Amino acid sequence: MKQTGKRLGLPYYASVEALFWMGFAGAIFLSAYLAEHGFSSAVVGTIMAVLDCVGVVSAAMMGNWSDKVNAPRRIFMICAVGTAAVIALVPFGIRGHIGTVSLVFPLLFIWAIFGKPMSGLCDGWLLSVIDRDRSFSYGSIRYFGSISFALMCIAYAWAAKQFGSQDIIFFLYAAMCVVLVLVCVFARGDDGAAASLEKGKRIGVRAVKGHYHLIVYLICHCLTNLPMYCSITFLPFKLIELTGSTASLGYVTAIRSLAEIPALVLSVYYIRKLTVRRSLMLVMIGFAVVQMMFILSGSMAMIMATMILIGLTNGAFMACQMRYVRSIAPPEAATSAITLCTSMALFSSVIGNFVGGLLVDRFGTIAYFLFAMGSALLALIIFTVSVPVGKRIGKPLPDLSEREPADAR
Repeated sequence: MKQTGKRLGLPYYASVEALFWMGFAGAIFLSAYLAEHGFSSAVVGTIMAVLDCVGVVSAAMMGNWSDKVNAPRRIFMICAVGTAAVIALVPFGIRGHIGTVSLVFPLLFIWAIFGKPMSGLCDGWLLSVIDRDRSFSYGSIRYFGSISFALMCIAYAWAAKQFGSQDIIFFLYAAMCVVLVLVCVFARGDDGAAASLEKGKRIGVRAVKGHYHLIVYLICHCLTNLPMYCSITFLPFKLIELTGSTASLGYVTAIRSLAEIPALVLSVYYIRKLTVRRSLMLVMIGFAVVQMMFILSGSMAMIMATMILIGLTNGAFMACQMRYVRSIAPPEAATSAITLCTSMALFSSVIGNFVGGLLVDRFGTIAYFLFAMGSALLALIIFTVSVPVGKRIGKPLPDLSEREPADAR
């Protein structure tokens, strides 16, 4: 197998992870930015749903491209360049119009093509490197992303206040992407190329077809992401019920991000002790418990406790899902499998936000949290029965202990 670039250790890959999430933290201000410029809540909701739909397709396409050229790092860099070029134009596009149509719409559409797949591509690249360099684990890299994301959320809000406009957020987002590309170019590391593949084999998304356990997990991944992502969407309504405002939203979101860190750092130990499948089952139970805690929350103290639990659960989820997918995916679809997880997460966001909005409007937040809890429990049931069903149809689960890298054993 031909390797390109020099071998670089934890500091380099942690820097890549941190820089990516430092930039991507700016994306959480997008809906507020649109609202600040006069877009109605209905229009903002529609825009966000369309962007997620674009992400569903683009994440799968970029992952497929990455597997075909066998260079996750290069595709990740292309997406970073595209994101930087487009996101820097958003403050200008939002003030320009062609007739009655804002120029920000096509800009955000292009941003979704490049920006939405980046997290999956980054994970695919890093996991490819970890499979060969056993000196560090995914959790030991990913927690730098959680720290940088939490800190930059606060920094972006401070910068917007100091400059009197949220325009600065998108310029900083673009700058972070430029720095990220420079780090990838000038401190060139492992491309993340897989071993030489057999001729005639299907590569990328096509290789996923018929892969029973991977397809089952992608369904479970969608069902598990729904309570995680969409509960944060509807958290402001819960805060309004309790306090009458959303002023504390930034603080509780930062607490959630910081709570992810210990779960990521300790992932090597509990995955080794419990196995990755059992850890994922506990994660699904954890997300169901979180929804019940949201229902029972009657004070800010309870909300804070719930956010800590959802942070711990999500941190474990990130570590376990990456390791599990990497373990069961065929080598010729390694990055495609991970970016398909990104696609399924975005798809769950579209469905969850749509159904959740209807439930909250008609029945209140309790109805939504019950729906989300049911989604997590359904994922647990499907994931649990998939192994005995697989045996009966002649598709047993492979021995994961032989396919997991040393950091997870």
